[in-house]
Amino acid sequence: MRILERQDRDFERFWAVLLRNHDNPTALISQSHFAYRALYLGQALEKQVCAVVVEGDRPIIGTYFELLRDTGGRRALDATQMASQIIVARDTAAPMRNGAETLLRKWIYEAADSSKVERLTFRDQLLDGGLSPLTHWALDQGAHIESEFNQIVDLTIDEESLWRALTKSCQWAVNWGRKHMVLRVRRDPQALKELRRLHLEAAGGATRQAATWELQGKMMEDDEAFVVTAELNGSIVSAALFQVSRSDCYYGVSASDRLLFDKPLSHAIIWEAIKHTRQRGCLRFWLGSQVWERYRWHLTAPSRKEVNISRFKRSFGGRSRPEFVVTLPLAAYQPAAAASSSPSEVPLREVLPAALADPALSRGERVMLRPLTPGDVTPRYLSWFADPEVHRYREVRGISADEAREYIEEGPSKNIYFMCAICDAETGLHVGNLKIGPIRWQQSVADMVTVIGDKNYWGRQTATEAIRLASRLAFRTLGLQKLHASMYADNIGSLRAYTRAGWHVEARLKQHSLFDGRRQDTLLIGQFNPGNR
Repeated sequence: MRILERQDRDFERFWAVLLRNHDNPTALISQSHFAYRALYLGQALEKQVCAVVVEGDRPIIGTYFELLRDTGGRRALDATQMASQIIVARDTAAPMRNGAETLLRKWIYEAADSSKVERLTFRDQLLDGGLSPLTHWALDQGAHIESEFNQIVDLTIDEESLWRALTKSCQWAVNWGRKHMVLRVRRDPQALKELRRLHLEAAGGATRQAATWELQGKMMEDDEAFVVTAELNGSIVSAALFQVSRSDCYYGVSASDRLLFDKPLSHAIIWEAIKHTRQRGCLRFWLGSQVWERYRWHLTAPSRKEVNISRFKRSFGGRSRPEFVVTLPLAAYQPAAAASSSPSEVPLREVLPAALADPALSRGERVMLRPLTPGDVTPRYLSWFADPEVHRYREVRGISADEAREYIEEGPSKNIYFMCAICDAETGLHVGNLKIGPIRWQQSVADMVTVIGDKNYWGRQTATEAIRLASRLAFRTLGLQKLHASMYADNIGSLRAYTRAGWHVEARLKQHSLFDGRRQDTLLIGQFNPGNR
């Protein structure tokens, strides 16, 4: 056996054969999807790391990782978006696979070594009902595991059984769609144009490069994807793209006319895709990841929207299959900055504005975050700190415009805190502030303080979503170990906002504070970064 890397002469030939003829589930392990990932990730992707083990003139097993660099300069060798760390050629005998996997495992470790990454992380789909040999090896080295779930429909059963597995409400919605809409499975360029149009209208603008859409068009030409459209009263009102392989179909991107959100547009589209992929001989239909409101394995607590989407996917039947995300910290490979007196310090002025430009980090269902600037200090802004109801539980009140502007600029200039503006996601209206910091870089912990100044946004979970977004932002871009806050025990509104966002009460300090002329308990709350624990 020999191992070929990308620079080797015969690599591309064997790699192409492996990607056409592998036994891994999901439709995401293909050259087209790897190219899509490169475009989608942009500068975050330093390079694609792949190799293939060859026996004679046939590929046996391969690997694909993404070498990612975050905005703080930390690097990771990652195969979590696709379970592509081990790609096995079809009809490979167990003894040959075992030998090839041993050789490849050594190569993966050496690739991590030469890349000087902080962690190696990958997805184990428990294909044989247990952990893979690579996961066993990683656990021996000190890896930790987090559970995730995917909703998967078994396409090997007959159509009548698939239909009975749908919930009653889902059956009703599918029947409504079939009665009122014209449904079509399509691979023509116009179908993708219609999906892109709906996506742009629903998102309020482009969320990814045009080249990624062009690549999805190439997937359709190569029979690696298809679109299902729904036409109502002569207009396309909903569409979805599905990626497909020899054995699996993956529910990708969908969009619908926002004016018709009260109608069940998507149910019939997905049912049409399930039937189509079953007829073409696929074995599994992947509806996507699953979250539950009270199951907190997530980096931050899931939003109500995410919970509802998961419930929608489960209405099509199937099973919530567990998977593991395996993370092996490689402490020996810290960036050069680790030798400084502040081992994880990153420049807030550069890192956080760039991160907030990414809608995935800054935009939620109700609110969006952006950098707070001196230009935001208006009479309306200052009125928040003069309103007794707004500042009742806060020590900052009655500030001047100059004081406010100076405070906003001081945090990034000294690299100790950063102010975010909390805005209405639909209108962009500035409704409150959120501060990450002071940050204690040596301890990798930071305070987080939130205020909703516009009282029209009280009681609407505005603060909850802002805290959830900011927690994800701080953990992913600053690499912090923990966030924390303190509050008076009477401040029920803030307590609910933080705990709904996934934070936990850690301590109660009895009679610790003087508030409204009486002694009162103080609550200490916090949230850990699960990826660093």
